[in-house]
Amino acid sequence: DLDRFGAAARAEFKGVEYLFPYDHDKNRIAEALKRHGLAQVLHNLPAGDWAKGERGIGCYPDRVKEFQAGVAKFDRKTEKFQTWRLPPELDGDHVQINQVAPEHSHVDGKVWFQDAGTYTVLRLDTNTGHIESFAPYDVPRPNVYDVISDEQNNGYFTVMGASHVGRIDARTGRIKIFETPTPRSAPRRGMLGPDGKVWVGENRGNAVASF
Repeated sequence: DLDRFGAAARAEFKGVEYLFPYDHDKNRIAEALKRHGLAQVLHNLPAGDWAKGERGIGCYPDRVKEFQAGVAKFDRKTEKFQTWRLPPELDGDHVQINQVAPEHSHVDGKVWFQDAGTYTVLRLDTNTGHIESFAPYDVPRPNVYDVISDEQNNGYFTVMGASHVGRIDARTGRIKIFETPTPRSAPRRGMLGPDGKVWVGENRGNAVASF
C-alpha cells in the first residue's frame, strides 16, 4: 500500500522496504518516494505468480535462469536496463545474487554485491565489467546476508550466521572481521547513517548497533 509511505515519512523514517512492488506502476512508486522524501532501500526478487499461490521460484530446476541474475542498473531517463553477468567461474545454478550496494559507486566506479548461494561478497567494476570475489570465511561458510558501502566505497557485510560485521578495504581488498556487542546476535540488515557510521540490526539480539 503506497499510502504507508506517508506514514513512514511522518514517523521520520528516511527509507522504506517492502516485499513485492510488482503490482504497482514504477512511476507511481517513484513519485510517492519523491513526494515523501524517502529512499527505497530494499524489495524482494519476483516470487512467481503470487495470485496463483507461488511463493518463490528459486528451488525449481527449470526456472533457475528466471530466478538468477547478475547486476542490473535501470536508467530512469531512458527507461532501459544495463546488466552485468557473472563470469562462468563464478556462475552456477546455486548462485543467488541478492543484496547490492551502489550508493558510493561514483567514488571508483565499483559496486558491491552479495551471493546468497555461496555466502561471498563480490565487486563489479562498471567501467570494465570485471567482477571480483571475496570469501571472508572458509567452507562451510556462515550466512553473509547484507552488504553496505561507506563514503570511501569500502565494503561492509553483515553475517547473520555469526555475530560479525566485516569490512573490505576498497583499495587493498583486505578483509577484517568485527564482533558485534551482543553475543550470537545474527546481524541481518545494515545501512550507512548520516553520521558516517554503519548501523546494523542485531536480529537475534533484539538490538540496534552502530559501528
